[in-house]
Amino acid sequence: IGSLIDHMAVIFKFEQQYYEAAGIPVSFVGHPLVDRVKDDVDAHKVRARLGISPDARVVGLFPGSRHSEIVRLLPLMLATAQQMQKRAPELKFLLPVASGLEIDEIRRQSEDSGVDIIISQDDIYDVISCCDAIATCSGTVTLEIALLNVPMCILYKMSWFSYSIMSRLITIPHIGLANIVAGEAVVKEFLQREANPAAISRELFELLENQQYREQVKTGLERVRENLGAGDGARNMAQLTLSLLDQQTTS
Repeated sequence: IGSLIDHMAVIFKFEQQYYEAAGIPVSFVGHPLVDRVKDDVDAHKVRARLGISPDARVVGLFPGSRHSEIVRLLPLMLATAQQMQKRAPELKFLLPVASGLEIDEIRRQSEDSGVDIIISQDDIYDVISCCDAIATCSGTVTLEIALLNVPMCILYKMSWFSYSIMSRLITIPHIGLANIVAGEAVVKEFLQREANPAAISRELFELLENQQYREQVKTGLERVRENLGAGDGARNMAQLTLSLLDQQTTS
């Protein structure tokens, strides 16, 4: 890459460190999600629209936006919700469905679980803001949840064969983007066999009921926000581009 470009613009701080170590000119411009994520949502209004009382404890189930994620994670999340509802029948569960997914099939599986799950196609930021704790797939959504400072845990499952190969190739200590950006494990990750209803239920109840632990996680999520930049990423990118053009015209 270094032999092909004059300067690198990156949206993650850890990328900046990587390219600097390789001697490639690089600038961190900030992540576009910082400007995109809505942090002014009126959660009370959204809850009212969804039929959720203001004082209800709400657990978000975020299985992802791809069919493969739904296949692997939705049954696990539904089984987790079953266990949690046995202990705390008053809990509410909220499941966002991305456009393009088969909502009727997701609704059928949810109904078959016996758990009263509210399925929503509302704006994802509205849904996140309604939740007190979230079990989520890995990926960009973990950054969106972090930017809204909602405690979460991350689930990851793939075929045994694929995981056996990938686990030998990947050398970073974390798999969730929120943890990678923070540079530490600010939220729990449950991978493969560790991703089971008993373990996930325990973690979600800890996030809901242990106020000290909850605040610790939220403090960690603030570090994620800090490492994504102060915003205005597009402006930073434009200014960097103009400065490089100025250098070319004056050289």
